[in-house]
Parts: sequence; structure tokens; C-alpha cells
Amino acid sequence: MGCACTTFSPILGVAQGDPSRHVNFVTGMVLGVDDYAQEFAYHAERAKRIVREFLGYGTVSGLAISLEDSADGPRVRVAAGSAAAPSGQLICVGRDQCGEIDAWLKRPEVKAELDARADGANALDLSIYLTLCYTDCAVDAVPIPGEPCRSPDNLMAPSRVADDYILAFAFDPPRQTELDALSVFDAWLADTEAAINAGGENSPANFGPLLARAKAQIIAALGIAPGPVDPGDLAPVVLTAAAFPAFVLAMRKAWITVLRPLVLAQSGGSLDLPANDCVLLGELRFEATRGIVPDWAAPLIADIILDEDARPFMLSAMATQSSLAPRLAPPPDPVTLAFYNDASPDFKPKWPVSVIAAAGAADMTLVMPVGDASQAKGDTLTLQHASANKLTLTNAKSKDADPFVSTKRGSYRLTYNGIDSWSVAVLTEEQP
Repeated sequence: MGCACTTFSPILGVAQGDPSRHVNFVTGMVLGVDDYAQEFAYHAERAKRIVREFLGYGTVSGLAISLEDSADGPRVRVAAGSAAAPSGQLICVGRDQCGEIDAWLKRPEVKAELDARADGANALDLSIYLTLCYTDCAVDAVPIPGEPCRSPDNLMAPSRVADDYILAFAFDPPRQTELDALSVFDAWLADTEAAINAGGENSPANFGPLLARAKAQIIAALGIAPGPVDPGDLAPVVLTAAAFPAFVLAMRKAWITVLRPLVLAQSGGSLDLPANDCVLLGELRFEATRGIVPDWAAPLIADIILDEDARPFMLSAMATQSSLAPRLAPPPDPVTLAFYNDASPDFKPKWPVSVIAAAGAADMTLVMPVGDASQAKGDTLTLQHASANKLTLTNAKSKDADPFVSTKRGSYRLTYNGIDSWSVAVLTEEQP
């Protein structure tokens, strides 16, 4: 296949119709454009619901990523293939595509962001994300009737809407809330199993408060709690070995009935949230440098790390029904959780840790891990500050504060500098 070696660029899409209704065709009904658009919208949304609610999302086939040199610097090649977005939208890339990293770094809006992050420095450790998004575009213009003396713009109209896609670099990854939730759910159950104690709860009849606390902890770890988290809800859930299997079954029901609706890209036919039509393909990590021009540039491909660990993949039904299925199952996601409230025995998170959720009735201070032999430059974790009381992180700093201090509920990404400190970036933060 050919490869259009141009900078990835967006195309405007078209939206129409109410996906919760279909046309009630009646003999003698006069049909218009709105009726046909409505019928299409209903069936298109129904197909997306089947994908997102029954199957999931991720790369389905193809879309292999590789780095290569070119006369214009390093570029990313994405092979032809297909994927399903969290919204359930199917995306097809019909031929290989290339994106030049340096061309993207030179875009005015990207350069402005890099300049702000660098704060005067001429080198910057950078992570950018390769995303694939669905869009559509109006094509095949045809003459249309109308009034005389029309402007040339009103003489023609598109006769078709074509499926299309956007391949793009971005500073932030697309939302993968359900995938993250499954990893957090699994890690939470593993931690609970590891904490089994003969003095824990033994009767399923008394599971109610523990289940409520479990849901609160998972929601807090995901950063989707609708309000402040009660610090008491972050206390450990302790069970006996005999009670644990029954508790897992109760959590299975909680996942389906309570938790999954909170993390689906779009629940049912709801139009409350914009559809998440983007899926992650990979992350690129490298040191960008600023020259005399002053433009930012990427290094040689040997110094660019291509990381696909967070990329979701989907096996076909044929593969999952084959004898090969157990071998193709992904390895356990190495997610490690840490919960802190006023009664925590220590306030020093141990490395490795993926998510820290903290909520206190009083001000809290956490000592972030540094200098561990297993820590490496670029390691990241997510902090969920789940209360409005002051939270201080020693060994961590933002552009405006050292140590980092937050008095707002929010989600924060922490990145290790490889020596003695974590830099903090705001993901979401409660508005005053």
C-alpha cells in the first residue's frame, strides 16, 4: 500500500439525528430528509451500542506502529487496519499513514505549549500520544434545486457522508475509563485477597457496608467520585478466607449494576456526554530540544521510546473460542493501589504504586518515594485527591509550588525525574 507521508490533520465531521428513535413508517406518510436521517441515526447508534456494551474497544486488526527516518526527521508509520473506539464507533484505516514528529512540534499551538512547559530551558522530556479517532466527511457534491440568482455556494450539496478517521499526536491520551476501571477493580480485589485475616468479616449477610466501601474506594481511585469522599470509606476491607469467594461474586454484581455504568463512554442511548470516538495506539517518549530558530525538534529514532503497553487490543470471537485463547490472554496489568485517610498507619507510599487515593478529615502530608532502585526516570503515577482539605506532597512539585500543595479535589499525574523529585501536572481539578 502507498503511504501518505503528511502531517496528520483533522477533518470536520457531521452529526445528525436522534439515536433514541426510529421512524414509524405508515402507508401514506410523506417522507422527507429528516425521516431518512432519523432512521440512519437510530440504526447507527444501535450498532455502536452493541460494540461498546457487549464487545469493548481497542485495536481489532493491523495498525502496527513503527519509527523510521526521513529527510524531514523522524516519523511514525501506522499500518492499515481497524479499531473500535470506546463509543462503539468502528474505525478503518485503509492504507498506511505517516506522521512527521518535527512537523507537529513546529505547529504554533504545539510550540507555545512546549515553550510554556520548558520555562526557558532548551531541552524537555516529552511524552506524546498517538491517537486514532473516528470522523466523517461530506463528499460527492451534486446540483440541487433552489431559487434563481443563488450564490455559487448554494448550487451544489454533498450527496454522501463518508466514514473517515483522524490520526494525530496529542499531549494527553484519549480517555480509557472502562479499561482503567477493570485494571483498578482487579488490583483492588488482589489487595483485598492479600489482606485476608481470620478476624475479618465472615458472613455474607454483613457484606453491605463492606461493598459500599469497596465501591467508594474504586470510584475514588478512578477519580470519578461526584463529591468529597468520606475518609472512613478508604479504610481497608478485611474478610476471612471462607468469605472471600462470596464477596467476589457480590463485587461481580456491583461491577455490572453500579460501577460499569459510571465508566462506559456512553451509557445506553444517553446523549449527556459527548461520544469518545478516539482510541490510543501508543506513547512516544523522548527529549525534545530547542534550536536557534527557535523550533523544537525530536532526536534520532534510536533515542525515541515507543511504548504500547497502555494500548487496548481486542481479540475476535473466533480467537476467543479457539484453543489458543488462554495463551493470547493479556498478562495481569501491574496496577498497584494505595489508599490514605487520617487513620493510615503511615503516610509514605511504597514504590511501585500506580494510583494513590487520599481523603482526610484534616490536612494530610504524603512523602513520595524517591531513590528506590526499581524507580526510573519517567515513571508515572496518578494521584486522586478526594477531599477539599489540604494535601501536601513532599518530594513533589509543580511549576508554582515546591512542595506541591493542593486544597482542591482533583486528579494529578506525577512524573519522576529519576533523582529526587516528582513533577505534578493537573488532569482535572475542582473548580472554585
